[in-house]
Amino acid sequence: MIEKGKIGEIYNVAGGFEQQNIDTVKQVITEFNQIVNWEDFHDIDHYVDFSFSRLGQDVRYALNDSKIRALGWEPKSIFSESLKEIVKYYKTNFIW
Repeated sequence: MIEKGKIGEIYNVAGGFEQQNIDTVKQVITEFNQIVNWEDFHDIDHYVDFSFSRLGQDVRYALNDSKIRALGWEPKSIFSESLKEIVKYYKTNFIW
């Protein structure tokens, strides 16, 4: 697949998945604390400092990966499942 690409060309790698940043933050908190139902958990301020704001702060990030997909690339994992494994790894291996 990589041989089909053009030298010097930029290929965005994405997963065809979009959501707001705050939803990703909630998912990380949920996985880290093994919260079953987010609606029952209302104290996000305990985990997130909303006092800092920067001009032009992004609500979400998105990439167009159509060029790399045209070469035959496709994602091999699902965001929510990968996030569970990433959080599990950091809970186990990160030195707090």
